[in-house]
Amino acid sequence: ERGVGSPSPHNDGVTNTTDQLGESKVKKEPEAKREISLHSFIQRWNSLNPRHSSSRLYAELLEELPPEELPKVITSKLDGATLSSLVDAIDKELLPKGAYELSAQVLQNLCSVQRFEMVSMFLSRKEKEVLGKMLDAIEANCRGGLVSSAALRKAYGLRSSS
Repeated sequence: ERGVGSPSPHNDGVTNTTDQLGESKVKKEPEAKREISLHSFIQRWNSLNPRHSSSRLYAELLEELPPEELPKVITSKLDGATLSSLVDAIDKELLPKGAYELSAQVLQNLCSVQRFEMVSMFLSRKEKEVLGKMLDAIEANCRGGLVSSAALRKAYGLRSSS
């Protein structure tokens, strides 16, 4: 028999309690935001092939991982295809949802990934145009100076916005 306030055996966020009169009460705990362990994220990340995985899959992972963890996950595995896939995920999935702050944080933290400086030198003209438009949208919609748009433009090899 479970004691007072013990969780149900299914670990589904339900707690059974007994009130002062001895009557059983069922209390539904609020759902916590699903967090992903770093190990689980790395396994899922490594299973993605940037040449064949959809931008939606990358966006889902980016939504689950705190942006400051990106350098730990990507480590020295950043290549042009991965960077392009991440930019594509932000452009096609995150920004249309209004995730401007997350997008800015991802772009900012990508700058801290090993090999970023070298890989970003090889962004195509089209990718740079997309990044410029993304940064314009972020700048127009992020409040409180979350990130320096000028610093991001410089890091990604873009010209200043006019």
